[in-house]
Amino acid sequence: DKTKTLPCGPLPWPAGCPEPGYVPKTNPLTGRWITVSGGQAAFIKESIKAGMLGEAEAHKIMADTDHEKTGGMFLRINQFGDQCTVDASVAKYARAKRTWRSGHYFYEPLVSGGNLLGVWVLPEEYRKIG
Repeated sequence: DKTKTLPCGPLPWPAGCPEPGYVPKTNPLTGRWITVSGGQAAFIKESIKAGMLGEAEAHKIMADTDHEKTGGMFLRINQFGDQCTVDASVAKYARAKRTWRSGHYFYEPLVSGGNLLGVWVLPEEYRKIG
């Protein structure tokens, strides 16, 4: 049920992202293909070195997530304003075609039994070059 509130309260808004309700004027994601790679193991090793993660937490994250099974997953994106439709492999996602709105977190079930948490935003008009 997407209308239920989280027991920990609302998730913080990512710093530097457009305000809620922002609608991009272009659709740069349409027709893009992205891959979800299994780069998590290297990231966790670096996090332990930097002191961000302890050894026990790292082992728990490795056990809880399916970084091996999502490696090489291809996602095809279609964007229309602040809505993004993603086509993914049914071998990985429990629901292969999903639509999300910009600035909304998603928590998608995977075939492996785990979940994928993320958010997409397009701050292209907020970037200053130069």
